[in-house]
Amino acid sequence: MASALDDLPLILGFTVVAFVLGAMTPVVVHRLDPTPRQPAPQTQDLQPLRDAVGALDRTVDDLSKTVSSLAAEVNKLRVELAAARRPPEPQPPAVAQPASPSAPQPEPSPASPGPSAGDSSDSPPDAQRAPSEP
Repeated sequence: MASALDDLPLILGFTVVAFVLGAMTPVVVHRLDPTPRQPAPQTQDLQPLRDAVGALDRTVDDLSKTVSSLAAEVNKLRVELAAARRPPEPQPPAVAQPASPSAPQPEPSPASPGPSAGDSSDSPPDAQRAPSEP
């Protein structure tokens, strides 16, 4: 004796096939319809577009030049502002020149040692040294 469950795969198979065919019908019918061709664009139709693109190119070039000059001015103003904010550098004190340039200033000789920490600073360095004559 056959039960109702034995026919279940057959019923499911027919249902799936019917669903797939029903879903494909609009696609197949749509493909069979001829698509209307769009007319090829005429050169007269494209000429206003070409003119508009040319005008846009010129406008972009003008704007690019304007932006470049504005950027240069902004940089110049930044430099001027930074210079204005910076405090002026102090001038080095003027070095007093000797009255007569022909009289050279005596330079300390490297052979004479300066006063050491143990020497008294009241006497000049020549007085601290004993003359060494043989």
